[in-house]
Amino acid sequence: MNEHPITSDGSSSILVEIHKPAASFVPNVIYKCDKCSYCTRYKGTLRRHDLYRHQADIRPFSCEFCDKRWKSKSDLLAHLDTHGKTYHKCGYCDERFLSKSWVKTHIEKKHLNVKKIYACHICAEATFTKAGNLVRHCSKQHQFRLPDGQARTKFVLRDDGCYIIDIKPHNLLEID
Repeated sequence: MNEHPITSDGSSSILVEIHKPAASFVPNVIYKCDKCSYCTRYKGTLRRHDLYRHQADIRPFSCEFCDKRWKSKSDLLAHLDTHGKTYHKCGYCDERFLSKSWVKTHIEKKHLNVKKIYACHICAEATFTKAGNLVRHCSKQHQFRLPDGQARTKFVLRDDGCYIIDIKPHNLLEID
């Protein structure tokens, strides 16, 4: 898929992109599909076009009640109506989720801008905004490993408001 914009006059100069939150429209820039003649002013629309028109076999969202698969989460949620499943709607936008906890997480991150802080329980100065970065730190710096058969790391909230790895379910030995 061609994600390099072309200007409205047809020239194919590559523009340097500056990181912007949700920069979906750039004046005088048109994104052209490299597989057909489709053009749009929005990079995200070009990605969706490519997914739906040129990647017929990619369907990452599967229904837990039947064998059907879907290209997007919204397509899957619409399909769930056929099984009589209810889902939970965000009170701020039109997003829908299969569990109340997912709605809560969505609202905290997208609408209330709640930032969780993950801290290393061994070296106090290491803090992270993503849980995966803390796990990676503990793996590299402190040789942290999940026990066999356990797929996910669990976290607990400390009194200071930081999340740390819950070492109880890991049955960890004292780390040097």
